[in-house]
Amino acid sequence: MNQFSAITQPTAKSARIVSGLATLYYRHNDPARALALGLMAMRCGYDKPRTALLVASCFLKTGDPEQAEAALSRLKSQPLTQSEEAASAFLMAKVHFRRGDHETAQNLLAEAARLTEALL
Repeated sequence: MNQFSAITQPTAKSARIVSGLATLYYRHNDPARALALGLMAMRCGYDKPRTALLVASCFLKTGDPEQAEAALSRLKSQPLTQSEEAASAFLMAKVHFRRGDHETAQNLLAEAARLTEALL
C-alpha cells in the first residue's frame, strides 16, 4: 500500500461529496461543471436517483436531450419516491418537447403534475 492509495480509491463518502458539489454548481448556474461532477459521482458508484436526475437536467441545460434520456433510463431499475418519479416525468417531458414530440411531452407533464398534486 502506498501513500496515495487513499486518494486513488473512491469511497462512498467522497462520491457523496462530489455529488453535493455537483448540486452546488448546478444551483449556481454552472451546468457544465455540475455535469462533470455528477458523472464523476456516478462513476464512483454513487447511483442515487437524485444524482441521475441532476445529470439528466444538466444534459438538458447543455442541449443534449438524447444523453438526458439515457441518464433517466438508469432510474428504471431503481425504486423511486413519488417526488423522484414526478421529477423524472417532468424531465422526460422536456426531452420529448425538445425533440418536437409535443403530444407525449404534454402527457408526461400531466403525469408529473398528477404525481406532484398527490404529494400535497
